[in-house]
Amino acid sequence: MNSSHYKAARQHLNLNLTHTLNSHLFYELRISQYEQDYRKGIWIDSTSSWKDSTEYSAYSDYDWNYEAGNGYEFYARRDPPQYTISATKTFDLRGDVIWQMNTWNELKAGFQYKQHNLTLSNPYDPGRAIPYRDEYNFIPVETAAYFQNKVEFPFLVINVGLRFDQFDGQVSYRQNPLYDSTRTTSTPKNQISPRLGIAHPISDRTKIHFAYGHFFQNPPYAYLYNRLNYDMTVLSPVFGDPNMDAEKTVAYEVGLTHQFSSTFLGRFNAFYKDVTNLVGTRYYAPYAEDAPDRYIGYTLVINEDYAFSKGVEINLEYDLKKMATAKLSYTYSIAKGSASYADEQYPGSIETTTLYNLDFDRTHGLNFYGSVRSGKHQGLKLLNIYPFQRADLGFVIQANSGTPYTPYARDIGLVEINSLRKPSTYTIDMILGKRFALAGKISARTFLEILNLTNARNAIIIFTSSGEPDYSLVPGHSEEYLNNPSHFGPPRTFRLGLALDWR
Repeated sequence: MNSSHYKAARQHLNLNLTHTLNSHLFYELRISQYEQDYRKGIWIDSTSSWKDSTEYSAYSDYDWNYEAGNGYEFYARRDPPQYTISATKTFDLRGDVIWQMNTWNELKAGFQYKQHNLTLSNPYDPGRAIPYRDEYNFIPVETAAYFQNKVEFPFLVINVGLRFDQFDGQVSYRQNPLYDSTRTTSTPKNQISPRLGIAHPISDRTKIHFAYGHFFQNPPYAYLYNRLNYDMTVLSPVFGDPNMDAEKTVAYEVGLTHQFSSTFLGRFNAFYKDVTNLVGTRYYAPYAEDAPDRYIGYTLVINEDYAFSKGVEINLEYDLKKMATAKLSYTYSIAKGSASYADEQYPGSIETTTLYNLDFDRTHGLNFYGSVRSGKHQGLKLLNIYPFQRADLGFVIQANSGTPYTPYARDIGLVEINSLRKPSTYTIDMILGKRFALAGKISARTFLEILNLTNARNAIIIFTSSGEPDYSLVPGHSEEYLNNPSHFGPPRTFRLGLALDWR
């Protein structure tokens, strides 16, 4: 018997050392090593081995289910879409020192050295017209150092810091994918990130804060090292660029915190994030006017896309010590950019600079958590018995506006990207529990958890022609195809459990 199969093995080792030199000074050293081996493909039970990649069927080779739907709507590929062997080993060394220099200044400094050993063998990629081999073994290195000073006055708290990051991919690549004569080596990338935070107590109940910082993130290695063997025989070739810059985020935040009473707290924040150098793709057409010797079209992964997000957050907390707790958070946000993910415009030759609502943009988000608890000999009393003592009842309510989508354009011509939104969603979860004392320090808690209490049918996937999860304006689909249960979130679910505690 043959089956789609994967195997994964992980190993994580940690060593931490903390040394206190005196009451005002100590340092920490942390060493870790993480290893992961992953393999996915066809496992042949009779031979206890992996099926050779050369024997995999073509990407377009389907097993059709002619008895379901209209005969062409349900199918399965004979083999999995890829055969992959991957291994990752990461060595991480970190050091931090904290010094309370005087009453007003707390200094922090640290460093990090991280070395990766990345191995990939993807000998069969049936997503291409011709099987494509993508194999590498690279050892990129990341280093960082930072310094931070926390200055505390009775009327003002200031956090100021500076961080240095360096990434060295240590990879040979072609500046022009068509010619090996343009081969060079990627250069180390250096980044300096200033950080500033200010908090000012207006009164004993109210304070304001402001934060500003630069943050850098290296592009995923899968894009840096994508298909550097430069095979031009495949359809729509796409190649990574090991010399890409880091993605840069400049973030601002201003907020107000107010203690309305001893049990009621409010936090109000406004934020803005500007993200540049996002990973995108660019198509280079064959025989273009600026490059008449370019004999084949290809796509490069480059720093091209841009995005920003902004919004406000309101957080309210009510805590009546051990009796009741309630937390309410509301977020209004906008996330726009030139692309929702790195290879959104691949394959294709149309580049866009238009900013639109990104796929994950949710204008409104509401979360509520509330619980009530009773202690010993509390609650309703019946015949000298307290049936609801040591009981708890909690609710979690989540409501979100829908994410954007691009409507189906067959009959209406050119449409704006992500110009419509999916339906809003909401869920209510409830948990009811009761604790019992057992022998000695052992206690038990029984609980009943009901997820999606109202059994709401939340649309997760929709047909872009109608905007609905179970109806399409494109004719010819069967009821089985339209009524796909995976288009909806989980239905009402019950969980009954028992937990034992020892105190």
